[in-house]
Amino acid sequence: MTEPLLAVEELAVTYRKSWRSSSVRAVDGVSLGLNSGEIVGVVGESGSGKSTLGRALLGLTKSTAGSIRFGGRDVTHERAGSRSSGRVLQVVFQDPFSSLNPARTVGSILSEPLEMHGGMSADAANSKIRELLLRVGLPADAMHRYPSAFSGGQRQRIAIARAISVDPDLVICDEATSALDVVTQARMLELLGSLSAERRMAVLFIAHDLAVVAAIAHRVVVLYQGRVMEQGPCRAILASPLHPYTRALELSSPVPDPAAQRERRRRRVEALAASTVEVSQEVPEVGCPFAPRCPEAFSACWTSRPKDNAVGDRTVACHLYDADLAPNPENRRNETA
Repeated sequence: MTEPLLAVEELAVTYRKSWRSSSVRAVDGVSLGLNSGEIVGVVGESGSGKSTLGRALLGLTKSTAGSIRFGGRDVTHERAGSRSSGRVLQVVFQDPFSSLNPARTVGSILSEPLEMHGGMSADAANSKIRELLLRVGLPADAMHRYPSAFSGGQRQRIAIARAISVDPDLVICDEATSALDVVTQARMLELLGSLSAERRMAVLFIAHDLAVVAAIAHRVVVLYQGRVMEQGPCRAILASPLHPYTRALELSSPVPDPAAQRERRRRRVEALAASTVEVSQEVPEVGCPFAPRCPEAFSACWTSRPKDNAVGDRTVACHLYDADLAPNPENRRNETA
């Protein structure tokens, strides 16, 4: 089979808060692949390791184990800015204002990657910039204005224009739409989807809202405490989430129908009430990290790390789907660990 554009194998990132403290694995054995023209969503709540994963892929954070291959080349230990090797990697951050130099015009901001990576002359760069601005829904004369003259959604459009200016093979979007209103957010998702289809551009879309990811992604990777809980086709996961954590994320996504929203809230409250342990309890070192919060946890969840179980066209890291460890009523965990 052809190697994916991006291939991540058992990637780990470990932090040490201070020289006296124990280390913390923000990313713990993550494996995923991404093909050209494909959009893969990485979803999870705050602290799940999504942004750390993105920074490790960009070379902004050092990985401590595993491997990253981009365009067929091992780039695990290469620093940010040196991972291209003929394949271009770009990023769109959450806050477009902090990633755009306020002292430079939009034209100057967009011309820099064109002149650096594309080797364009000033006239050719200006023509390309006008084309890019029109493509992302901004007037061509926006190139003469400064970032402060634009709204948050417009600045994010500028950030996207900068990312696609050099026809990248892969764009990593780190919470790129989370600070936008729902209308602007929908427009950004539509823009990214159309650009990916037109240019065969791969997108790794990092977000905390499963419903937002479902609006753009072909496949989804669900993270919790740095580990992959479930991954597979987006439509299948949204229609029928298998992992208890994925179900909790799905129930947390708001829906426009008030009756349906009330039902979601009721089911979420019932699931939390059914949990047999306190949420604040420490994560087990050798078991499933979601065990303290899981209403379906049983003894094996605290003593062994779940493997990636194949269920149809997706994988689920949960003992409930392990034929050798699937729980019987008598071995479910009914006491506080």
